[in-house]
Amino acid sequence: MANRNIKIYGHNHAADSAAVVTFGGVEVHNGALTASVTAQADVWAGTATQLPIFEFNHNNADDSILTEHAMLISVTAGSISAGPVWIEATDNDVIGNANENIVDVEKIDSEWYFVPSIKDNNNVSAYKTEAGGRVERYNILINDETPVIVGHDAADTIYDGREFILASGENKSCTVRVPAKLTS
Repeated sequence: MANRNIKIYGHNHAADSAAVVTFGGVEVHNGALTASVTAQADVWAGTATQLPIFEFNHNNADDSILTEHAMLISVTAGSISAGPVWIEATDNDVIGNANENIVDVEKIDSEWYFVPSIKDNNNVSAYKTEAGGRVERYNILINDETPVIVGHDAADTIYDGREFILASGENKSCTVRVPAKLTS
């Protein structure tokens, strides 16, 4: 077992925003968001950068294989946009640098993270392929319903990189894939 850092990116839309986050059945956050407030209009205009709105450590049962974990974000106050999930790939610079052209990873502070990627039905590993890459999260439900996004295939339950606006009393659930940790 090993602790893996996980970051959920998005935006905080109200000064009083608070949420409860569970990951793999474990509560990993309960309280206020620390991310600064961003107007929804700035997000839609493309002038706002996604920031980590939740960060936590996950004690993964087996880091040598891809694992899947249920995640639930329940907003208890304010409003947020919950987006993609970044999962620690390694904290070793030698391994991170050696894999940068093979695996879609990016260094954030002192750790390497798997970059959330587009859907690829044929390859659910962490490695780049001509078809796209790894599945980041799937089976997304907003308030227990499949999200409706104009121009998006309703049969596709992967919403690559998309954020979902949640107000107080609303929730987002999904399954998150945690790729094997890079070791060489």
